[in-house]
Amino acid sequence: MRADLPLTRPPRRRRTPVAPPAARYFDRRAERGAHTRQRLIEGARSLFTEHGFAGTGTPDIVRYAGVSRGALYHHFSDKQALFAAVYGEVEREVTARLLACWEANEALPYWERMHCAVRAFLESAIDPTVRRIMMVEAPAVLGCPAWTDTASAATYRLLLSGLEIAQHDGLLDEGVDLVAAAHLLFGSFVDAAQWIAAAEDGALTCDRASAVADRFLDSFRATHGRASHTLA
Repeated sequence: MRADLPLTRPPRRRRTPVAPPAARYFDRRAERGAHTRQRLIEGARSLFTEHGFAGTGTPDIVRYAGVSRGALYHHFSDKQALFAAVYGEVEREVTARLLACWEANEALPYWERMHCAVRAFLESAIDPTVRRIMMVEAPAVLGCPAWTDTASAATYRLLLSGLEIAQHDGLLDEGVDLVAAAHLLFGSFVDAAQWIAAAEDGALTCDRASAVADRFLDSFRATHGRASHTLA
């Protein structure tokens, strides 16, 4: 053996693992499926907002989305299931709007932040899509119990979390039943939002509802308290 040769071979460069053709095929197929599903939701959202649930047919939806009728029924069992998906998307956007409002007003005292968040919720009823999808169509399409359960999944828990913070910080009396208070407040705010959505002058009706909502919230104030935190 030559003395100038290395005793060990240099390590081999590791190759980046490459997915087999079948895996790449299924990945692309899943991506296309997700894209098609989103196109259906976006198309149905526009049509439901403009024409309502009853005024929108499945042929209208597939034509607007640019997909086949088979693609619609591959992703959704029927038009009602598609509406539920649209509703879920709109409801998540409203919840995100409330959280953004809460975080943007971090410097304000707790109850003033609550006033701003409730105002943001009531103002959402003026938005054409929220008004038509959440306030007008959803109770009829999903049924009142189903609609209430769906809405409470995010917005109700957000309100309950805020009340828990208030009670923990001494801003809400310890004797207050938080679940009962959250249901009472949430039901009142949802009813007010539906009233705003049905009004000819939504902005004026929102001002009227917000003024009463502020007084309603203030009735829950404790006499003394500490600083507030962040909604969970």
